[in-house]
Amino acid sequence: MKKYLYLILILPFIIASGCQQKGLSDYSTPLATYKTYIEQAKALRVVADHRNYRRAIRCFTNEDRKWFEKNYNDIEFEKEEFYENLYKSKKFAYVFGRTVVLSGPSPDEENYKIEKSSDSVQLRIKGYSKEIKFIKTNRGWQMVGLFGVKEKVSQ
Repeated sequence: MKKYLYLILILPFIIASGCQQKGLSDYSTPLATYKTYIEQAKALRVVADHRNYRRAIRCFTNEDRKWFEKNYNDIEFEKEEFYENLYKSKKFAYVFGRTVVLSGPSPDEENYKIEKSSDSVQLRIKGYSKEIKFIKTNRGWQMVGLFGVKEKVSQ
């Protein structure tokens, strides 16, 4: 009887640990946030999957996310015929993949350097002319600025 009780008590923990998807989203350090973004960006270059979009947009600040989801229709990019038939979260993923991902560093470039100062963290990536700035929030480390997409739309 004790064996069955023991099994019943530990079974939920075994199931939970086996069902966890590791590496999908980690925002604990600037580098972890960047790696999370890169994994999602690789997928978003190919397919407009709202799950990848949600993980990728969490790598940016809440202010950037709110701005993007309010202004995604104002961002200029080459739309394909089926775009108007997509539901809203698919449109977010589609626009994000064709604007923010393309404005950012290549997801294939793995040569980067982290620079820390007293109040900020920057990431420099080989072949990408801009530095990527990070801030610490209650959700972890997040990138700022959507790789200049906000500034392009504001002009």
